[in-house]
Amino acid sequence: MLDSPVNTFKFDLYVNKGVWKLVSVDSQHGGNDARLAFDDNLGTFWHTEYSGSEPTHPHTIVIDMVSIYRVTAVTYQARQDGSENGMVKGYEIYLSTDGKTWGSAAASGEFKKVSALQVAQLAKTTTARYLKFVALSEVNGKAWTSAAEIGIRALADITSVQQPSSKFKVQSSKYYDLQGRRISNTSSHHGIIIENGKKHLK
Repeated sequence: MLDSPVNTFKFDLYVNKGVWKLVSVDSQHGGNDARLAFDDNLGTFWHTEYSGSEPTHPHTIVIDMVSIYRVTAVTYQARQDGSENGMVKGYEIYLSTDGKTWGSAAASGEFKKVSALQVAQLAKTTTARYLKFVALSEVNGKAWTSAAEIGIRALADITSVQQPSSKFKVQSSKYYDLQGRRISNTSSHHGIIIENGKKHLK
């Protein structure tokens, strides 16, 4: 008898934006609140003020993602109502574990003048709970910023992962990987290890 064929598919980690919280935003227009930039609804969008006051760039939104993720990319989708007003051109993205220490930009560049989903790939996977999205310019040179959806792509949710103590040592007879396989070569294993039902980051 022949072995059954094996197919491998790679799926993005599910990220529950329903629990995300708005930390701060520099500007929002009534009816186009900043929280609408991460409500999983392409029919709504965040827009900076455009009536009475038109603050100029940069425009910044800071989001608490609640969970701690190993982030590989940040996604941006422009408004879907046919208007180009506020579509982001130049951008910078910052990530933080505590919402206070941001360091240098995890990604930067320019988005195209399209309403399709666009991806800002990070130079390296970054562990973060807080996301700061900074719009530096608009596709038509206007002062506004808008976003139907801002999101992330991630390898793992490591919220429950514990950092090992100085006494933590991997023993192949006691530790397993996330697939339930016993770890036989501890020297080359990096990532999440399960010990007695608890996750540790090696």
